Amino acid sequence: MVKEKKAVADMNAERIQGTQNEDSTLKEGTAIFDIRFEAINPKITEEVITMLVNIESQGAFFPGYPLTKRAVYYCGRMLSAQYGTVFTNSHYEKVKRVISLWVCLNPPNYRKNTLNMYSLYEKQLVGNFKEKKDNYDLITVGMICLGDTEDDNCTGLIKMLSILLSAEMEVEDKKRRLHDEFDLAMTKEMEKEMISMCNYGQMVARKNLEKGKAQGIIEGVFESLQNLIKNSDMTADEAMAAIGISEKDKEMYSAKLSK
Repeated sequence: MVKEKKAVADMNAERIQGTQNEDSTLKEGTAIFDIRFEAINPKITEEVITMLVNIESQGAFFPGYPLTKRAVYYCGRMLSAQYGTVFTNSHYEKVKRVISLWVCLNPPNYRKNTLNMYSLYEKQLVGNFKEKKDNYDLITVGMICLGDTEDDNCTGLIKMLSILLSAEMEVEDKKRRLHDEFDLAMTKEMEKEMISMCNYGQMVARKNLEKGKAQGIIEGVFESLQNLIKNSDMTADEAMAAIGISEKDKEMYSAKLSK
């Protein structure tokens, strides 16, 4: 009992309570979610079942790692973050299902107009026993890859999101197409929300442009470090000091140089 209490205290000490869209731990750092909220499972049950939903807008489809792996990791973070808030001690029966949906704004041509779902499933290897699905179906990842709205293959939800999140299309054009093609009557409230989503799409586009510029600066500094080390007798630390790399960035450049 004493050990259990100590373990709970240790885990609580390692978790830092952040904002709704931020989860931080001392060992794993900070994960910042674009949108995170709770939703009620629409199926009719005797008790209300809530889910934690994370929605991400991704501009760069090849950020240097598979997006699907990052989405699965985000689900893991949302599961572990429930300790101390949704449940404590050994009450794992209270763990809520987590869903991470990724809207990819600029996928390559071979991924445009696609929607892929990933989840846990049971495989019966010996015998015919079936576990209750709610006990293991706790993670779902969805990858929604938008496309060209003029493409015949761009239909349904993908087309609606492609119109709504377009950074080039004017608001009035979006309103007209959403009304004509999806029968969405533009009430004042819906128009307000649509404009908000338009602004969000443009913000994501700007954010990804800024990320690209920042990445270009990092690569430029890294190349300078490589040249300095190669053409002089300086160590990596001496080269970083000569260029003026800040203490907080030294670890990043050291890791890149060691590869």
